[in-house]
Amino acid sequence: LVVKSQKCLNQAENILLDAFKIATEKYSNDVDYLWFYGYLISVFPEHFVSVYSDYLKAENTGKQMLNVASQMQYTLAIIFNEKFSEKDVLESGKKDLENMFDKSTEVYNYFIKMIELIESENKK
Repeated sequence: LVVKSQKCLNQAENILLDAFKIATEKYSNDVDYLWFYGYLISVFPEHFVSVYSDYLKAENTGKQMLNVASQMQYTLAIIFNEKFSEKDVLESGKKDLENMFDKSTEVYNYFIKMIELIESENKK
């Protein structure tokens, strides 16, 4: 029973790592990706040692991912907070978005449309 249990755990860890690799390739700049895997890696670094070479490096990487996700959400909140709808903030918001997202993604296009909508509302 112990051998069978360990085999199942190893398979589950392999699935986790495979999903992590795929997500990293496709979504490495996505806030949800950073929150989810940042949390997993910082709380369960032992499962990511094969990726990051040691326990502390994995744990620190997870914490760094959480920090980046937190900063990205704060930036988006500022960009779209109506108290800050002045032109210079919206222009800098466009630059922030360019640094956070690939320009060819739907996410980038969505936020640019939101900024343009706010700008058009301010002109009225």
